[in-house]
Amino acid sequence: QINEIYADESPSLGLPGKEYLELFNHGNSALQLEGVRLRVGSTQVVLPSYVMPAGAYLTLCDEDSLNRFLQFGPALGINLPTLNNSGAEIRLLDLLDNEIDKVVYSLDWYDDASKKDGGYSLEQVNPDLICSSKSNWRASVEGIGGTPGQGNSVLSSLPDNQPPALVSAERSASNRLNLTFNEVLNATSIQTTDVEISGGLQLAQLLYRNPDNESISLVFSIDFQPGQLYSLKVRNLKDCAGNVLPLLEIPVGIGRSPNRYELLMTEVQADDSPENNLPAAEYVEVYNNSDALLDLAGVKLSDGSSTATLPSRLLPPGAYLVLCGSTSAAKFSGIAGVQAQGITSFPSVNLEGDNLSLSRADGNLIHRFFFKSSQFSPYSLWEKGWSLEMIDSKNPCSESGNWAISSSVDGGTPGKENSVKADKPDLTAPKLLRLSIPDSSRIRLVFDELLDSASITDMSISLNGGFSILTREISPDDYSSFSLLLNKSIPPNTPVLVSVSGARDCAGNSSDNQSRTVARANAPVASNWLLSEILFDPLSGGSDYVEIRNVSAGYLDLKDMRIGNATDLADAISESILVEPGGFVLFTESSALTLRDYPRGRQENFIETALPPFSIDSGTVRITDLSGKELERFTYSQDFHTPVLDDTKGVSLERISANLPANRSDSWSWQSASADAGFGTPGYENSNDRDFDLSGSFKAEPKVFAPFGGGPSEFTMLSYELAETGLFGNLRIYSAAGALVKELALSQNLGSKGFWKWDGRDEKGRAAGIGLYLAVLELNKQGESSRYLKIPLAITAAR
Repeated sequence: QINEIYADESPSLGLPGKEYLELFNHGNSALQLEGVRLRVGSTQVVLPSYVMPAGAYLTLCDEDSLNRFLQFGPALGINLPTLNNSGAEIRLLDLLDNEIDKVVYSLDWYDDASKKDGGYSLEQVNPDLICSSKSNWRASVEGIGGTPGQGNSVLSSLPDNQPPALVSAERSASNRLNLTFNEVLNATSIQTTDVEISGGLQLAQLLYRNPDNESISLVFSIDFQPGQLYSLKVRNLKDCAGNVLPLLEIPVGIGRSPNRYELLMTEVQADDSPENNLPAAEYVEVYNNSDALLDLAGVKLSDGSSTATLPSRLLPPGAYLVLCGSTSAAKFSGIAGVQAQGITSFPSVNLEGDNLSLSRADGNLIHRFFFKSSQFSPYSLWEKGWSLEMIDSKNPCSESGNWAISSSVDGGTPGKENSVKADKPDLTAPKLLRLSIPDSSRIRLVFDELLDSASITDMSISLNGGFSILTREISPDDYSSFSLLLNKSIPPNTPVLVSVSGARDCAGNSSDNQSRTVARANAPVASNWLLSEILFDPLSGGSDYVEIRNVSAGYLDLKDMRIGNATDLADAISESILVEPGGFVLFTESSALTLRDYPRGRQENFIETALPPFSIDSGTVRITDLSGKELERFTYSQDFHTPVLDDTKGVSLERISANLPANRSDSWSWQSASADAGFGTPGYENSNDRDFDLSGSFKAEPKVFAPFGGGPSEFTMLSYELAETGLFGNLRIYSAAGALVKELALSQNLGSKGFWKWDGRDEKGRAAGIGLYLAVLELNKQGESSRYLKIPLAITAAR
């Protein structure tokens, strides 16, 4: 027998730095080796005369290293053929060319990654086995790396009592299947009647030991049909020792490439150190959402910045597969029933969110999941390693609305049915979110969900102003948007009305007519953009937001401006997004969370972006152009909120009027959003908005108001307009009985126009009672007598 192979002698651990083979006389009588041929690959050498006693070991080595091997045991010097480090076929033949023994070794025979790179021999485990293959060989455990001329270090006398196990099932032709097992088979153990296959195929030929002693080949009457799953049954398989595998039943077939929504991402994990029972690995779970057998060969997994190409892997209908880094696949081996595929250059899943997509080798989109993790609650579990799971696999177009944090106690369900699985059909038609002009002859349409690709071609689209559509340009990797190439350029600041109907999502929901206006924008200047509202202390788990308004007479482009705090600026918007005159824009890190806390918010005016941090006590919010030039600034404080509010968490500050300056230390231009409005008005007109006019000698708007009532008239604005200059003024509020209630201004230098806000509190900060009051503006000029302007006011009960 061939009993030991030392093919890679470097680095030596104590053995001579030369290759060797060891033979073992397993018989009961001495053997004469003269004339026996040793063949390694295509190289052959004839052994000289040498008698091996029964039960003896013999090392075959080069003649120049014989003396070094004799110190370990019997050795014979020959012109030893070179042993390939990675594997080769070794045969012993007698004088009549009959095979005495054969070994076809390879690197995986070492069964130890640390030993296959050199310095260790391969040793036979049990010489008594009738047939010896990979399962009966191991890397030596001897300290010097091998046991030449001696009994093997891995020697065992345990009999083979296990049936053969399937290692692989691979097609070698369109109608031929090779089954490879973990040991040598009994060549006559099965008959053609022992093979059964579904799908109308018949076994035409059974080839034993093809291509080697551990394999059989099955040739069928007709070809496998791509995408069809077949069930193969093989009975009565035996190994050389007679151990029987009564029934082998496996799915087989030729997989086809997945089409759109046939392969879905159904679970995502971004934490490689989860605080639960999940493996310590990032992963993306995929699911065969079709009735066909799919082959993942060439499918691309991308996060927008890096892309990995999947190897060939068959995925039956309804099956799950975990995709992960190449070094992480083994971490899933301990989970029963879970299949994992290690991927080279696996894209890292970002904790904050990611733009994940699956696409075919030809670039066509299969499925995408563009998500921000802050959209999902409780976010704290996501941070601790709980996965995101798809709810309804029949609703693949929906993204944030069809996903949830896993409810599994383990933190996720990789490779298995999702813990949050439920029916959640898409019953809403696509909504046209916005239009933009990427260049002078194109208009881009963006919808709130993925569209059926056919509807992009079929939908009805009309434009005013003599514009017509030359082509509709569709990106194969994003069906939530497309562009129109027009017959002529759009002049600057010229509105174009776009009307769309028949936009259809992949669930079949079709939209009615929707119209929006778009135009090429003006460059921003300081008077164009207005800070309108800010939420700097959101509800638990919520998102900050900043609202701005276009107060110019023309269209403005969000890509031309940035939002910042006192020191930092958020990244600029990458795409062109037009805002019409008077239009509102709300910047938030999570549309879903903002709508959760303020359900009346206008989502069509929301822009999701990473905002700079805003302190919950005090801070600064500002608007700049792309160069960093400041367009407007507001230095806020928690003290600016209405004092009677017991808790200001989740309450936004609103600008009272576009006619008032944003930044004043007295905060009179700002007011807490009203309770009636839900303490915030994201994306639309402020609850405290006043069409406030500073013109007029002395006036109050309104004269009757209800402080602390939760309505839009919680305060009054007192304003003046004077023709004279050089005046000083005092503004006091008196009760009907003449008692001083509040002193709003004392010896204040007055300009031509000005204003004050009275919120119904007295000098001690207490609420003034219901009743009549008098506002008195005392005007003083050096050398002249005082003049008095008076306005009656009334405080009423809350509605």
